[in-house]
Amino acid sequence: WLMDLFPEVAIDLGLVRSSGLAARLTLGLRDWSLQHAVSNACPMDSMAHYLATRGIDPSLLTISHHWSDGSEIYAVPRASNQLRRDWKFGDDLVVGYSGNFGRAHDFSTILDAAERLKDRDDIAFLLVGDGQQRPVVEAEVARRRLARVTFKPLQPPELLAESLSVADVHLISLHPDLERSILPSKLYGVLAAGRTGIFIGAPDGEVANVLAAGNCGLSVEIGADEALAKIIGDLASDPETVARMGANARRTYETHYTRERAVASWRALLASIRAAPRPGSAAMAGARAQG
Repeated sequence: WLMDLFPEVAIDLGLVRSSGLAARLTLGLRDWSLQHAVSNACPMDSMAHYLATRGIDPSLLTISHHWSDGSEIYAVPRASNQLRRDWKFGDDLVVGYSGNFGRAHDFSTILDAAERLKDRDDIAFLLVGDGQQRPVVEAEVARRRLARVTFKPLQPPELLAESLSVADVHLISLHPDLERSILPSKLYGVLAAGRTGIFIGAPDGEVANVLAAGNCGLSVEIGADEALAKIIGDLASDPETVARMGANARRTYETHYTRERAVASWRALLASIRAAPRPGSAAMAGARAQG
C-alpha cells in the first residue's frame, strides 16, 4: 500500500542525488519489491502511471484513493462554530491552511498573496499545524507585519470538524515535481468539511483535476501570488460562490472519497487477490497444461 513514494520524495527535494549510489540502490530495490508483490495499491493515477514507466507491470498496480471519515469531519456552520468565535474571526472571509508545514509545500505564494491583501479588513488568513517550515513562515509573517495572518497549533481529533470549518476557503499546496510521489491528504479533509479549495501547484495535477471536476475549487501555479490574491478577493465579495463550491466539495467527498467506498474498494481488491491462482497451485498447473 503506497503512500508517499520514496526515494523519489528525497530526490525531488534535493536531499539525495539522483545519480548517487544510495538513490540508484534504493530505487532498484524498491522497484524489485513492487514487481514481486501480488498487488500494489496507489492513491492516485499519476503515481501508478509513473511506476509503470519504471517497468512495474501495470496489472500489479491498482488505484485506491485516500478517504476521510465523514462522521468525524463535516461542515460546521459559522453560527455554531465555537472555535471561530473563540478565535474572533467574525464575518471575515477566513482563508485557511491546515496540516503539515513540510518541505513539499509552497508558502511563498501564500505569503505574497497575503501581503497583497494586508489592507483588506474583511479577509483573514489562518495557518493551523506544525512542521519544518513553520518557524520560517512565522518569521516571514512577522517581518512583513502581516497582522491579518493568525497561527494556531493542530487541534485534537474531536475538534477537527470545527477547526477545518473555521476557514471558508482552504489552501492546498504541492511542488509540481512531487505530484507523482505525494498527494496532500488534507484535500480529503477539506472536501469532507464542505469547504472551497484553492490549489497552489501544477494546474494539470491530481488535486487541481479533483477541484475542477467537482467545481469545488480553483488552482494557481506556484509564484502566481497576484492571481491568488485576486481569487481570494473575488471570493470575499461573493459569498454565494463560496457556499456553492463548499456544497460541491462535500458532494464530491460523498461521491468518491468516503470511508465506506474505500473499504468496499479494499474488500474487492483483497477478494481478487485471494481468488487469483498462485504459483504451484492446482489452478496454475492446469492453466500451464492447457497453455
